[in-house]
Amino acid sequence: MRLLVFARGFGLGFAFIAIQTAVYAQTSVEDTAQATAMFSANRQAAPAFGVALTAAVLAGVATDSASPEFGAYQAAFWVSAMLFVPALIAAWWVRDEDAAATLR
Repeated sequence: MRLLVFARGFGLGFAFIAIQTAVYAQTSVEDTAQATAMFSANRQAAPAFGVALTAAVLAGVATDSASPEFGAYQAAFWVSAMLFVPALIAAWWVRDEDAAATLR
């Protein structure tokens, strides 16, 4: 389990750097401050929304379930997994030609 948690953290570090590089690759020097503020706000708000939604589902199902130790956690994990669906749909429509401009 420790190895999996370590691998996840290690991989997330690379993902965040790649996302940040893609954001700033097409940003002009004049717009860097605004892009940094928007990127940082989004990076903080999106996980907070996901945690809040997952906690709300966990709390809601735990009070309604006959066995809260299993049903509530399963529902919370499903909600967490479904939060990735919009990202997968958006990623499907990114063309290689558009992404190549960020790799210069």
